[in-house]
Amino acid sequence: MKNTYEGKWVIDTNILVYVLDLHSSHQRAAADLFHKIYRESIDAVVGQQNIIEAERVLVQVYKRLPEEAIEAVSGLVTDYHLSIITPIGTTYQRFHKILHSVPHAKTVDFFDYYLAATMLDNGITNIFTANTQDFSTIPGIRAVNPFLPSRPRV
Repeated sequence: MKNTYEGKWVIDTNILVYVLDLHSSHQRAAADLFHKIYRESIDAVVGQQNIIEAERVLVQVYKRLPEEAIEAVSGLVTDYHLSIITPIGTTYQRFHKILHSVPHAKTVDFFDYYLAATMLDNGITNIFTANTQDFSTIPGIRAVNPFLPSRPRV
């Protein structure tokens, strides 16, 4: 099948958690996205930050053992051949520039902004997320919610 999503795509933490939560109303759509990533060779990546956030949610919210959380998230990374991106030495400076460029900085999600800075420093502008509004004010970032019925075909 043809990949309609060009370039690299970050998989946000919420998508990682939904695909692992068999009781989530978004689990099937998240699983469908992962199958499409695999079948259609969508170049999907995760931030090191996403891995840590997903493991934290699995342990603190879902009450899974740390070993179970690590195994579940590591399994996704391995099974779907997800590359891992990390901040570089100057990512905090890009983060500060993004933060200063946004009105109402008191209401922003600092972790999403830091993820966006990490993405941009790694040459990535696309992210699959259920929280597109968190990225909507960040110049250069394209956020797509794979759970919306009107989403483009993947």
